[in-house]
Amino acid sequence: MKEVIRENEKHYVMKHTLDGVVTYYVAEKENSMEYLLCTHNEDEATSLYDSICLLYTSPSPRDKRQ
Repeated sequence: MKEVIRENEKHYVMKHTLDGVVTYYVAEKENSMEYLLCTHNEDEATSLYDSICLLYTSPSPRDKRQ
């Protein structure tokens, strides 16, 4: 069973359960076949997801000058 547990406009965290084994994937929506992270630890997956989201939403120094 596959279930998206967190997402924004660019990335998502998917929980995949197969034969009782849970795996979490962090990926870009545009290229969902290339995973940024594959782990059995939900905290690790959501931590990376949160870091990625912060990078994409933080203004750059150039944006701050405008």
